[in-house]
Amino acid sequence: MEIMFDTSTDRGKVSGTELTDTANSSPVMTGRHKGGIFWLKAIVSTDDTLDVTIQGYDKIQGAWIALAAAVGGDRAYAFAQCTAGTTSDQLTVYPGLTGVNNQTINGVLPDIIRAVATIGGSGEDIDLTLGVDLIE
Repeated sequence: MEIMFDTSTDRGKVSGTELTDTANSSPVMTGRHKGGIFWLKAIVSTDDTLDVTIQGYDKIQGAWIALAAAVGGDRAYAFAQCTAGTTSDQLTVYPGLTGVNNQTINGVLPDIIRAVATIGGSGEDIDLTLGVDLIE
């Protein structure tokens, strides 16, 4: 498993400090893998929200692009919004799957990906762990 975000105190804040604003994960090289299973665990405080989306790196433009139907999938590469409490969720990306919003995506992963966590509210007490198991 490739760790993208890990802000939990019991895991030593692998990717940095607490989330208080929009944050980008560590990039992941997908190599020859076509898809992946993304594993999310979030603890969100009462007045906050958390949106997690997946981006791909466009080497020609030198820019990160939100992955969606226009880039090679059948829907947005995104988890359902997390609100107050603890959320555990999975998002699977692979060619040939039946797409279901915020659960499965009929699509592929580009060479380099990252996740973007967008915080709504003060974000003072948000913990996020996100990893991906890549699938050939």
